[in-house]
Amino acid sequence: MIAKILFVMFGFVVLSFLSLSGCVSNISESKIEVGFSEFTGEKVQDIQLNDGITHMKLSGTISLTSGSVEIYIKVKDTDEKLYSETFFEENSGTINIEIKDLKGNSNFVLGIDSNSAKDFKLSLTSDQKLIKDKEKPAVPAVPK
Repeated sequence: MIAKILFVMFGFVVLSFLSLSGCVSNISESKIEVGFSEFTGEKVQDIQLNDGITHMKLSGTISLTSGSVEIYIKVKDTDEKLYSETFFEENSGTINIEIKDLKGNSNFVLGIDSNSAKDFKLSLTSDQKLIKDKEKPAVPAVPK
């Protein structure tokens, strides 16, 4: 059985697809969608990768009718930008982000910084888990 979970944070819509089997869940894909009719300023979404994940790959589309938008990914603790690209109406289209040699269990920020963007839409998909699995509490042993 497949269930969709919707996270809404700071204007970002993060869809994570869960595969449910009994009480075990596994996020196997994430989708981030953002849209504004007019947007000036900055929006961010936290991302945390699971242990063992050393790369991040996102792909999708971006469009706007005027203005400019910078899409970036940075390390949350140090503000070091790992990816940054500015888009204008004339270069709307596809977006591909791939970052390698990352430390698993690290916190990252996906950010959007806009200068008077109009009719802005961003859709990114990843086949990776972009939200860390929550630690499950230990279950006490059942006496026999």
